[in-house]
Amino acid sequence: MIAHQSTDFPAQCQRTLRLANRRANRLDSPPGISQDDPESVHCTTRGCPVELTELHPVLRPCWAVADQVREDLLATIRPVSPAQWRFRPAPGSWCIAEVVEHLLRAEIGTSKMARKLIRGDYRTWPLPAGATLHTAGLNRYPYGQLTAPQELNPGPARDQAELERDLGVAHARFRTELERFLGEDPEALRSPDPATGVWYTLGGWVKLQAWHEAHHVSQIRGILAAPGFPRE
Repeated sequence: MIAHQSTDFPAQCQRTLRLANRRANRLDSPPGISQDDPESVHCTTRGCPVELTELHPVLRPCWAVADQVREDLLATIRPVSPAQWRFRPAPGSWCIAEVVEHLLRAEIGTSKMARKLIRGDYRTWPLPAGATLHTAGLNRYPYGQLTAPQELNPGPARDQAELERDLGVAHARFRTELERFLGEDPEALRSPDPATGVWYTLGGWVKLQAWHEAHHVSQIRGILAAPGFPRE
């Protein structure tokens, strides 16, 4: 299954960045709490109650993009009916349920990579000469056509409410992993994507997670507009 298709959605990306910039300014400072307040705050991250603490300034705008894209994903899928949830626009293509499970698996994988980076698993890995390295400045989905790794392929279509709950748990866990970084420069942490060999800094991994999900939100919107899509 080709999970990553070459796509160009600059208007959508620019909208996401605008909203994320606003979100970054308030994400770690709910009403009544200063950004300089060292205390953690109780907040809700996409339906999963968690204790949010301050992220490193480099990671904060990266997370804001990922959080905005997750909001877009949930707003796109929540209105769909059970028949729409399982509709396939073409034989062998993914239905919305399968796309969403793919995104869940991808975020879990990115969260695990963040944990490995922060605990130093890649500290001694040299950046190969000529390697591509994406940083926190990544502002687009960096891949063209790419087959999804086997571990990111979805299983049989799962219940929508169950998947939405799991998305909330995974997103909160990802945030928690990023909060573990207490160093000076998250851009000094870097590791390769096992599927492509492309390298990412810690901030780059967060941006990859965001833009990969945004890419698939666009795919889901294409399914919603596909010929034969159930209109209920």
